Amino acid sequence: MDLRLPEGGQAVQRVPRENIRVVDVDKQGRYFIDRTAFSLDQLEQLLVREGQANPELVVRIRADQESQARHFYPLIDRLLRNNLTRISLATEPSNPR
Repeated sequence: MDLRLPEGGQAVQRVPRENIRVVDVDKQGRYFIDRTAFSLDQLEQLLVREGQANPELVVRIRADQESQARHFYPLIDRLLRNNLTRISLATEPSNPR
């Protein structure tokens, strides 16, 4: 998926790959996992099931920098309502100054 991530910092800690589920949000507000599109309701159901199966699950949200907050805030809200609190927001590494 071709996303332009906002600039940010470096990862603070490493998480085993098997504990990470990446959700892409494109600039139109569509949600994808592994290039498969999901509605917000479908995504919520899937992530709740995965969180129940793996309590160490981290949901990594990769939102296009041109995506509006109104596209990914509902996802974060659904995660928190379902006690999926291990959330990571992906950015591009900052350029050294």
